[in-house]
Amino acid sequence: MRDFLLEIGTEELPVWAQSTGEKELFNALFNFFKENHIKHGKIKVSSTPRRIFAHVLDVKEKQDVKEKIIKGPPLKIAYKDGKPQPPLLGFLKQRRLTEDGIEKRDGYIFAKVKEGGKDTASLLKTSLPSIIEGIKFRKSMRWYDKKAFVRPVRWILALFGEDVIEFEAFGTKSSNTTRGHRFLGNREITISVPSEYESKLKENGVIADREQRMAILKEKMEKLSKSLSGTVEEDPELLSEVTGLVEWPGVLYGSFDKRFLNLPHIVIKAAMKQHQRYFPVIGESGDVLPYFISAINNDEKFASLIRPGMEKVLTSRLEDAEFYFKEDMKIHPRDRALMLKDIVWMEHVGSMKDKIDYALLLLDYIMEKYRVDVDKDLVKEAILLAKIDLTTQMIRDGKEFTKLEGEIAAEYAKKANIDERVVEIIREHNLPRRYKDNIPKTKEASMIGIIFRALDLVALLKTGYDFSSSKDPYGARRNVYAIFDLIVGHAFHFFLDDVYKKAISIVGAREDKFDLLWEYTKDRFFNFLEEREKIRYDIVDTIIEVNTDIYDVRERALCLNKIMKIKPEIFERIAISLKRVNNILRDVKEIKGIKKELFTEHELNLYNAAKAIEPDLKNLIQKRAYDAFLNKISQLAPLIDSFFDNVFVMVEDEELRNNRFSLLSYIRSLFNLYGDFSKIVV
Repeated sequence: MRDFLLEIGTEELPVWAQSTGEKELFNALFNFFKENHIKHGKIKVSSTPRRIFAHVLDVKEKQDVKEKIIKGPPLKIAYKDGKPQPPLLGFLKQRRLTEDGIEKRDGYIFAKVKEGGKDTASLLKTSLPSIIEGIKFRKSMRWYDKKAFVRPVRWILALFGEDVIEFEAFGTKSSNTTRGHRFLGNREITISVPSEYESKLKENGVIADREQRMAILKEKMEKLSKSLSGTVEEDPELLSEVTGLVEWPGVLYGSFDKRFLNLPHIVIKAAMKQHQRYFPVIGESGDVLPYFISAINNDEKFASLIRPGMEKVLTSRLEDAEFYFKEDMKIHPRDRALMLKDIVWMEHVGSMKDKIDYALLLLDYIMEKYRVDVDKDLVKEAILLAKIDLTTQMIRDGKEFTKLEGEIAAEYAKKANIDERVVEIIREHNLPRRYKDNIPKTKEASMIGIIFRALDLVALLKTGYDFSSSKDPYGARRNVYAIFDLIVGHAFHFFLDDVYKKAISIVGAREDKFDLLWEYTKDRFFNFLEEREKIRYDIVDTIIEVNTDIYDVRERALCLNKIMKIKPEIFERIAISLKRVNNILRDVKEIKGIKKELFTEHELNLYNAAKAIEPDLKNLIQKRAYDAFLNKISQLAPLIDSFFDNVFVMVEDEELRNNRFSLLSYIRSLFNLYGDFSKIVV
């Protein structure tokens, strides 16, 4: 067995392309070894800004040999007068067989052949060009022979043990050489065997393993921040990004004028992170200290040469922020609320002032109809001030600070001594911004988030937007999923379709377009339950049409999903029975009243049992005690089985037949209190 090493050397790779390249290369190699029946050990993939590589341990030098039986021509054409004919001779020649190696049975020729056993090196040589050139990125360049890759390929290293796998991809011939760091080891490096690859690169200024680079950066930053009497602010996303920007994990600290500490600290942090990729240093009290820590793609001995330039760029950004802040402070937040009439909300729909007015109307409707447990006065004040930062220079003109929308409004409200509870609602009302983001801590902020997003979705109807699962330029999908997260996170109970309809009437959108939005929302909710909540698709199908209370439907689905794991045999029997009920009742146009005197023993037993538990079932549904409901109604399972085992429904007697229709319809109605159990897949 030998190790296999493949490195694709490139011009500087974007961070996103490194992770994509790693996944693509891993999958391509894994599939190659699997399809060619080559045994191997662990596949390690990693990357730096200038390379993507894979190191595969303990690769077998030959394919496994597989023995299989293949079918040849029919006997009637394989022989004539006992002599082999062309179909048989061709079959033997193609498979390099003799007549001694064949079997005659079932009217055909069969042969036992062996496949595989080829050298791994030769298979790699043949396949590696297509493996490398087949790596796909969401954005690529074309620089050689019209073939696409994310950045120009400058070298390829391919070793199987001590042997070079010779091939060509993107006009570049493979070899046993790699390159060191652009500044610390800018030379060709010969790799004799795969095991020395990472150590030789380290000698030449490259830590090839991404996880190792990240760990070194984190350790160095923590140590450096302690020397500044602070701690580096944790930001896993930023740490991962800067890891992808360096081959040698050096760090340095810089400082800035203490006068900038008068700025809102979120602004200071944004100035550091969003463009400069610096890490703030936080003091014991939680405030920002006048320092930053940055990763550098160089040795720390050069820090004194690099630091002044980094400090200068940050100072320029902080000076911009200081100017914006001073200008913004000249206008009170409540006066800014009036300025929203000049900010466009959505073309052909209205201004942000219109959106605020609509939000207040929608809030009144929800509070009056559903009695949601939120402080209405706090929500109203927060709605009035939530979007004032759109009128500020910090958000409107400060390009690097636009991501602070909502937080800037909260900071300015805080500076104006507005109720701290309102400030926190404003600060959180845009959450969640993305998948797996936090939701607001308060119900009040979540309610604003639902209202604003519902209005955004409805406003799209007024523009003539066609909701699509493939194209989403206005973030409709993100808004819908955020509404689900907010409803679920704070257990809001209201009918979402009703809220949409009210929003449509408030905004003045076309009511005939409601179905377009609702079907889009319902499809997303189906995916939400199946993919994010991990609920069986057929159980989602069972519950999805019950009502439009998102939280209630989710609770029913989760509960049924759980009990299906505990009592699968009972509810599968029920599902089968209700499928039969639906089939029987499909063409029944009129269900008449039940006549107990016509019942047989088995019908009467089922009816009496159902009648006995009906009040409890309705009470449990009203209380949303779904576990208890499912346990209670499962008591009918053996009686339903007994009914179908002993009672023939489709009798000739019309009165008797209709009475049995009525009984089955009644039983189905009890199950339908929860959902359509006939949708469960058995």
